[in-house]
Amino acid sequence: MSADLFRVILPVEHLERADGFWERMLGLPIDKAVPARHYVRTGGAILVLVDPSEHGGVHRPLPEWLYFRVPDLDATWVAAQALGCPDLETDEGTGIRDRVWGDRSFYTRDPDDNRLCFIDDVCSQDAPHAARYAGRDVANLCKVILPASHIEKSDSFFTEMLGLEPDTSVPNRHFFPTGSCELALVDSVEHARAHGSQDEPFRPSPEVVYFAVPDLDAAWERASRLALPPLQGHDVGVGVQQRVWGERSFYGLDPSGNPICFVDDQTLYTGSS
Repeated sequence: MSADLFRVILPVEHLERADGFWERMLGLPIDKAVPARHYVRTGGAILVLVDPSEHGGVHRPLPEWLYFRVPDLDATWVAAQALGCPDLETDEGTGIRDRVWGDRSFYTRDPDDNRLCFIDDVCSQDAPHAARYAGRDVANLCKVILPASHIEKSDSFFTEMLGLEPDTSVPNRHFFPTGSCELALVDSVEHARAHGSQDEPFRPSPEVVYFAVPDLDAAWERASRLALPPLQGHDVGVGVQQRVWGERSFYGLDPSGNPICFVDDQTLYTGSS
């Protein structure tokens, strides 16, 4: 059993503004074939821009970081500055920096207050805790963080569901090598305290992260043994369902309340293609 993290929802307040921002930042076309859900097919996982208000929801930015490997970090930095992205300060300072774990990167936020990190794709492929190397000439969504309220419970859950063992060598930050886009579980409260914030509340992700699996029925059996909580407030049903857009999948919540979906890897929907 193995699994690929293949699709991530990014909440935005103004879809047209987000289209323009991401097209310029990543240098990739925006697939607008689906109203209110615009697809950006990066070299790794697919980024889907969604305006929650189109479905009666309220915009809430992701509580944790999205990481992109890009073939020209300096050009991406110039684009970020031209678009008015804030230059976020880290332990190493502001702007493009060489990180102690092997990445060359910069941190910022998009116009919808989602946290972003852009990484030089020609660096750090041999560093053990750097973002996974893409080796492609297009931008690659390479790492997604899910906040964990009890990281050991989350480790056990995703080990069972994904058939993968986590790298736990970094305290409060555990990694699963899910295909070209890595899953990172982070104890966000402890991480905030380690960086000087004592009152950081725990917030699960407001949007779904999707995993492609080769045997969906076996994945559902594992989810049933783990008593996977259903995803409330969505017309997704319980158990394996055939979706009108062609995917065969099931939804639920991980132990920290993050919404997740497992999809038959023979039925993946990737946009108008």
